Formats: sequence, C-alpha cells, structure tokens
Amino acid sequence: MSFKNVFNVLIIGQIPPPYHGQSVMIKKILEAEHSEISMNFIRMDYSTEIDKVGKFDLRKITKLFQLIYKAKALIKKQNIDAIYYPPAGTGLIPITRDIITLLFLRNKEIKLIFHFHAMGLKSVYQKAKPILKFFMNKAYLYPELCICISEFNKEEIQFLYPKKVAVVNYGSGLVPLESIKKNNENVTILFTGNIILSKGILILLNVAEKLHAKGYKIKINFMGGMTSQDIEKQVLNHVSVKKNIANFIGVQTGKKKMKTFQEADIFCFPTFYENENFPVVIIEAMQAGLPIISSRWRGIPSMIQNGVNGFLISPRSEEELEDKIELLLDTPKLRAHMGAKSREIYKEKFTEKVYQKNICNAILQAQE
Repeated sequence: MSFKNVFNVLIIGQIPPPYHGQSVMIKKILEAEHSEISMNFIRMDYSTEIDKVGKFDLRKITKLFQLIYKAKALIKKQNIDAIYYPPAGTGLIPITRDIITLLFLRNKEIKLIFHFHAMGLKSVYQKAKPILKFFMNKAYLYPELCICISEFNKEEIQFLYPKKVAVVNYGSGLVPLESIKKNNENVTILFTGNIILSKGILILLNVAEKLHAKGYKIKINFMGGMTSQDIEKQVLNHVSVKKNIANFIGVQTGKKKMKTFQEADIFCFPTFYENENFPVVIIEAMQAGLPIISSRWRGIPSMIQNGVNGFLISPRSEEELEDKIELLLDTPKLRAHMGAKSREIYKEKFTEKVYQKNICNAILQAQE
C-alpha cells in the first residue's frame, strides 16, 4: 500500500552476477535510502554469466514471462506509481525482450521511467523495418522520464519524446588509496572490462607489441571475463600474449580488484563498443588515481578532461593510442599529475553518495 507523499516505484533490472556497469549501478540504486521513495524490485536474471548476455536461450523465454507475471502481481498488490526500466542498447534479442515486457506492463495510470545505462537504441530504431518500428513505438515512446548518464546522451534519446529528461553521472564507493610499491622495471598498463573486441582489445594488443619493439618495458593486464571461446582463442594467440607483454587475468572483485588498479601506472580503455555509454571502469580508474586514455565515445568525454586527467583519442585509432601511451611512458611526472587530477575529479563528481542522491532526486521528477 502506498503512503501519502511516498513514490512507490517498481525497479526492474539486473544486479550482479554477472558483473558489468549496469548491474552494479542498479544495485547501488537499491541500496540508496530516500524517505520519499519506496522501492520494489524484480530482478532480470536472464544471464548469470557474461558470455550469455544478449544471446538466445529457450530458458530465457520462461524467465521473461515469469518476470512479467511477478511484475503484474506486484503492481496490483503494492499500488505501484511508476516503473523503472533499463532499455537495451542494441541487439534484436534484448530489444524484443524489452518490447514484450513493456507492452504487457505499460499502463496509462503508471508512469514509465527509462534509465539509459546502454546506448544504441536510436540506431536500431532508425534502421528498423516497419513492423519492428511499429512495436518499438508502442513499447518505448512517450515515457514520463528518461534518465541519461551523460549530457552527451540527451540528443540520442529525444526520438522517444520523453516528457522529462534528467542527467545523472555514475558513482563508485570512496576507497582509501593504499601505499603500494610499484614495479620499477616495467610500467604497468591496465584494461578493465569484459573482453569484447569492440572495446579495443586488439588495438591495445597491437600497440603493446609496437611499444615493446621500440624498447619500452611495459606490461599490460587485461582484467575481465572472456565473452566467447572464439574471442578467447583470438586474443590468447596474439603475439603480445605469446611474448608475455600482455596478460589476461580474468574477473576480479573487491579488494583484489582495487589492488590491481592501484598496482597499475596507466589505465587504457580504447572502446568503440556498440552499447558503451558511461563506463564504470573509468570511474574506478579515477578512484585509484590513474591517468586515463580512452575514446571520444558516448558519455566518456563527460568523465575525462582531455589533457587534465588523461587523454581522449579517436575511436579505433591505433596511432593516437600509441602516441598517448608513449607520451605517458616518457614523462613520469605527467603520469603522476594526471593521476592526482583523476582522484580529485572523482571525489568531486563521481562518488557513490553523489550518485545515489542524484538518482533518487531524478526518479522523483517523474512524480511531479
């Protein structure tokens, strides 16, 4: 039962496992405390392993209709005022799932809140055949509120004709920096994220081999889960791995993950991933006080101040990535200065408390 002045929200979304930015950030929403919001939660548990995300499985159909049944029952029982839903970015399977879910749950009396953790929906809509576009219109158009993670996302969601738009940057918990002795023989470069080729994996491996050939003593750690056997075979057979320049260390969490960040000297994330938006791993790198090299892609320019706490490069540009890494390798003082700026910007803009406060305030905009 809904109490006066309490906004009763049904949150439908993923929480870990699997570990990725969206699931972690939705978990943080559920952990937030706000006197004016009552949160009811139904978990999307279509995939518990990262290599299953976005792929067809007959069991997912059963889970889809179980989710819809639970949601409809909860809406009726709890007198839900609004539904919070994170739309898929790209991919016919997750978009079809969204369409079915939203067509069953949308109700004129219940406000709809979209939180765009992933981007790319507009490009799918523009290329869609008339029948798909018809159902996308029915499912997605005219939400009460769209929450974007970056100012750079706002234009991309306008095709949905939202009544309101809010921008809320991600945030991560404040962790004290430990005094960790760095390896003086090698400069350690870190990539963190699921091992997907469009996150720039091969580009970074190629650059590693070129820098090694120039005589630089570097080590590149790739921290994250393999997303397919084909990708695993491809990257592990790369010359940089064979020469022990690059190392794939798998998924790490908690203190072990933060220790890996703090043992690094440079963070590289040359992504052009289709669903990329506002990578949590960049916030974690800022939290660890690292200089960052990443792409001018989606919401990333909201995180990196070019020339201040790192560098922005053109997507897919192997040459620019090599140049910027080489500059940081040659100037340790610049690495230290940019790393300090990363930590400073993180504490000002991207902490967990700031995120939780802002996301709750944004959700309340749908009540007005």
